[in-house]
Amino acid sequence: PDGDRILADCRVSGIQTDRLVQTGEAPTAYTDVMTVASTGRRPVFYNPGPNDLLEDGILDLQGSAARVLHLGYLGLLERLDRIGRDGLTGCARLLKAATGRGLITSTDLVSVDRSDLPEIVFPALPFLDLLFLNEFEAGRLLDRSLVGASGRVTMDAARDALLEIVSKGVRRAVILHFPEGAVAARPDGSVHTRGSVRFPGDEIAGTVGAGDAFASGVLYGIHEGWALPDCLELGVCTAAQSLRSETTSDAILPWKDSLEAGRAYGFQPLPA
Repeated sequence: PDGDRILADCRVSGIQTDRLVQTGEAPTAYTDVMTVASTGRRPVFYNPGPNDLLEDGILDLQGSAARVLHLGYLGLLERLDRIGRDGLTGCARLLKAATGRGLITSTDLVSVDRSDLPEIVFPALPFLDLLFLNEFEAGRLLDRSLVGASGRVTMDAARDALLEIVSKGVRRAVILHFPEGAVAARPDGSVHTRGSVRFPGDEIAGTVGAGDAFASGVLYGIHEGWALPDCLELGVCTAAQSLRSETTSDAILPWKDSLEAGRAYGFQPLPA
């Protein structure tokens, strides 16, 4: 029934469903996110469902007219995260195949505390155009903290971390998102920043999905051929709009409206 509902929702939204496959081997994946009122912490309860059944051979890219393949999340895909005899994970092989077909490749990480995260992520980097991650995930990859004594991400630590990660093979940019804004590093050593929207605290209904909303805004700009700083701006504006709802997507506006609303509020300066 959940699969039927998703397919119906896609059709109503004009999303093609010919490449979606239903299976009776596992229930539809879901995530329950609980917000602890006293601390703001968000414990996550995840049922992987068919995500654990995905294998790179199942996903057929032939005939696709897409410009971008976005794969999420590395670290949560049991079979695709396995390292094969070739030293590559299934994710890396899928991204390599997409690269060979001329797609822009992108992936996101998830904040799981697993010691083998570098072994899962690093083999995929040479086949990635874009890597999204937050400060916790960057810290797990490099085994160091990006957070200073103030409890916030420091710009020096962020720049150093992103430049180190991008040097491992990412082709376009490694993009860090965190509550105060976003930082992106490119292989040529250039770094771009954008502070988050000055969004009124009393209008925040929930923060779940803000990172994904940010990525969706950036990816729209990438899809349309925008410059990276403009992509970051749309990303933080889309993330701000997502804060208006307890759900992950109900408050998301068309991109022009999100951009206008964010600019109207203004952007906060990033911490030193």
